Amino acid sequence: MGGGGTGDPGRAPPKGGAQAGAFGAAAGSTGEPEAAGVGLSSPTLWQLASIICIVYRGTEITRLLERSGFKPRWNYLGTDWQFLHGVLEGQQQDFGPQGVIRILETVCSPRERLDRRDVRGKVNECLAPYGLEVGEDGEARGTERAQAPQDGNAALFDQRGYHGLVIEHAREKFLKSEYFSAVTECCKAFEELVQKKSRLGEGGTDLMGRAFGPDGALAVNFPGLKGETRENMRRGLMHLGMGIVANVRNPVSHELELRFRMGREDALDILGTISYLCRQVERTRRRRGSGRTPPKKSGEPGSKAGACGSLEPHGDDPGDTGLRAGARPASAQGRAGDPTAPRAGGRPGNPSADNGDDGTKRDLVEAERLLSIRPDDAGALVRKGAALCELGRHGEAATELGWAVRLAPGDAEAHCELGWALLSGERDADALRAFDEAVSLAPSHFDSHLGRGTVLHAMGLHTDALSAFDRAVEADPDDPEGHEGRASALVELGRHADAKEALARSIKIDPNSAVAHMDMALVLQEEHESGAALESCNRAIGLDAYLAEAYVLRAEIMLHLEQDDSAIGDCNHALSLDPANPGALYWRGAARFVTGKEDDALKDFELACKLDPNSAELHKARGDTLLALGRHDDALSAYDLVLSMDPNDPETRLNRVVVFLKRGKRADALSACRRLMKRHPDNSDVHLHMGLVYRELGRHDEALEEFRRAASLDPDGMYPKICIVSTLIELGHVDALLELATGEIEDRPGEAGPRWFRATCLCGLERHEEALSEINMAIGLNPGLVGCRLARGGILARLGREGEAMAQHSEALGMLDTIIARRPHDSIAHMMRGFALRALGRNDEARGAYARAARLEPGLEPLIRHIPRGML
Repeated sequence: MGGGGTGDPGRAPPKGGAQAGAFGAAAGSTGEPEAAGVGLSSPTLWQLASIICIVYRGTEITRLLERSGFKPRWNYLGTDWQFLHGVLEGQQQDFGPQGVIRILETVCSPRERLDRRDVRGKVNECLAPYGLEVGEDGEARGTERAQAPQDGNAALFDQRGYHGLVIEHAREKFLKSEYFSAVTECCKAFEELVQKKSRLGEGGTDLMGRAFGPDGALAVNFPGLKGETRENMRRGLMHLGMGIVANVRNPVSHELELRFRMGREDALDILGTISYLCRQVERTRRRRGSGRTPPKKSGEPGSKAGACGSLEPHGDDPGDTGLRAGARPASAQGRAGDPTAPRAGGRPGNPSADNGDDGTKRDLVEAERLLSIRPDDAGALVRKGAALCELGRHGEAATELGWAVRLAPGDAEAHCELGWALLSGERDADALRAFDEAVSLAPSHFDSHLGRGTVLHAMGLHTDALSAFDRAVEADPDDPEGHEGRASALVELGRHADAKEALARSIKIDPNSAVAHMDMALVLQEEHESGAALESCNRAIGLDAYLAEAYVLRAEIMLHLEQDDSAIGDCNHALSLDPANPGALYWRGAARFVTGKEDDALKDFELACKLDPNSAELHKARGDTLLALGRHDDALSAYDLVLSMDPNDPETRLNRVVVFLKRGKRADALSACRRLMKRHPDNSDVHLHMGLVYRELGRHDEALEEFRRAASLDPDGMYPKICIVSTLIELGHVDALLELATGEIEDRPGEAGPRWFRATCLCGLERHEEALSEINMAIGLNPGLVGCRLARGGILARLGREGEAMAQHSEALGMLDTIIARRPHDSIAHMMRGFALRALGRNDEARGAYARAARLEPGLEPLIRHIPRGML
């Protein structure tokens, strides 16, 4: 507001001579030159502002100032009388009391055609102690002497420096010694102030509890106070408001004045408490209850290794397969993007959310009532627009708020609310312009910077969003939402440590924020700290049992921990709270997919796609499921839809290659790989798939070249190495392989992997006795390496030692069953189980195991038939 004045500092005071004469006469008549020396007191200016606002509202005030000869400098953040008080203070600072008198003369001028309701008489009551009055002609003049306040009440009242709301509603009655009525009116006005600021429809102690509670509608602002001290101040403010309502408002409203005696001193003390509360309420801001939450994604969908993932030797864990899938299938990995982002609005099934809607509807009715009286009331339009936005009627909200900013173009709050309405309606560019305007009008307005950061984040401009959130934190470092916004931007920028620090600050400020704990769980999950993520998620659910997105996130964590039944249970609970939650359907579908329930998974993915048809990740999951069900044409259609949304997604294009190979369309697969090679020449998986296509076409030399290129791009990946070995064996180049394996043993003499590799090469040369000796040495180095057990069984079978071979394969099968019980999503374990079952002659079960492996990792199937028998 205008603490610094609103006039043009370069201009001379308007009509300076007349006003100087008036003050001079007053000083001479009363012998008290104080008025001329220091001007009007602050309580008097508050009272004058409230009187003027009886007949002037919104843009009428600005036109009044222009008719008084002043050009306003806009900074219109509060109510009309708050703004006007700032104007009057500014005029007195710039031009002395003459600047204020000039405005009063315009108000009282006969040329003003408004219904002035005896405004001149009320103005003269305020000016009387200074020996001034405004005549019927609208000119200010001195009186014979300054009038002494009646019974000293005015002096007692004015010296307290009450808040403007108290002055507006109590001063006139207090001067008449109507103390009971003065307190009653102020209590009502205070309650209405809290209702307007919080946009809640309740009254009494319920209103104070919902407004100032731990997760109340109003965020308190005590600069410099943190932790327990800040929380104690919040509780104190809440209980003080409840006390005023319970101890004063309710008794005086329900008792006759004759029975409820109130003296002058009691009235002054109570009005002082209300004044303090009013100032604290003005420093609060309403917690954002609407608008689109920034989408939270966990990076690039799918695996970093592409459709096939990567295989790595890791023989340190007893009872391991010896090969590790470096990726989960697309249907069970990565977040679904927007579908799993927290949803705006109330939470279904939450009683408090329903009550909030009732309060919002009452607020809408009240705003419409005010507009029926004064259609051009910008404040009422802002109130109506905010209520409509809370109710999800974003288009109507934007229309009403658009009118508000036309009527009050300098009202930063109106521009800010317009920005949130536009953002909720996904009109990001328009929302950004509205927030930019709000920031230009009020550079320290927290909500404007918060909204600006939110829309920039939604537009993918994460660096700019971080800068905006930083400004919000500067405006109010003790508000948790600014820190939460910073965390969301930092996650997208890959700065997870900084994001965790920002969320830790948010949680320290407000440890009862379920959303902050959920966001912390999301960041921890991004860092693959599933245990800590689960703890944070559980805390979020403990704080808010109706937060559907917390159950969705916990389902994702459970799925990564391979607790499929728990994941499905959390998704079911989330859907009971929010039946239209695509994220819950996505993760339930993913859990059903990996447990072999493809038909049920497909139903979940298809429903999720209907709810969010623009999510590429959902359509990709649907395509993977169709591929697993053998519906190749439908899978291709789903993948084509994904590519129409994200043409540069290599994983989906590689899955299309898998479909072509399964259908025997090798030429189409080759053509698709060549196109993909042009887009991603340095992608290891692209070269791997190109090599597989060449193998299918019998072009082994070209296949070998592609496999070597894939290995050079992914030195730690096992799939390219497996393909190189199998291709060289087919080409008869086993001697070169044997030399390579021998060199690896010399480099890593204490590891089982190189000896396993050398045993494979010896099998290729039909040197089975040497191969058996080598594989026995590998098992001695790591007895729990299942792959070596399978290789030993295969070598024994080639040596004709069938009994020992069957025993070895049975032992390997038991080890694999143990691994799968512990890690049911291990695609490599299922593939190896297929090899063991085939060796035991259980071919139907083997095909089921291969199918499960391919279902968990769609790109695995083309590799199964190329793995050398001596290796597994």
